[in-house]
Amino acid sequence: MSKSQALEPDARQHRRTAQQWSELVSQQVASGLSVATWCAEQGLSAASLWNWKRRLHDEATGHAMGTSVGERASFIELGQTGSAVLASGIKLRLELGDGLVLELSRS
Repeated sequence: MSKSQALEPDARQHRRTAQQWSELVSQQVASGLSVATWCAEQGLSAASLWNWKRRLHDEATGHAMGTSVGERASFIELGQTGSAVLASGIKLRLELGDGLVLELSRS
């Protein structure tokens, strides 16, 4: 498919699978070209390739939404809280990434 065909609405390909994106990411890395240059030559969106690079990396390292595929969420034992801690109140702040913060407090 030529670059001009890739930009035509009627010539858009169906959605690619994760395996196809993995192969495209590998081809881009092997090319030695920047993502922008390689994508321009291939008629692909650089934003889409970056998105899939992140997704594939997160899946491979188990960082996708905190767990890898098939992995169960687990809990971390923080120990028991003493009465002195409860009397002074509790504040918990979790920074979840992408600017998302969860704050819990007990006075």
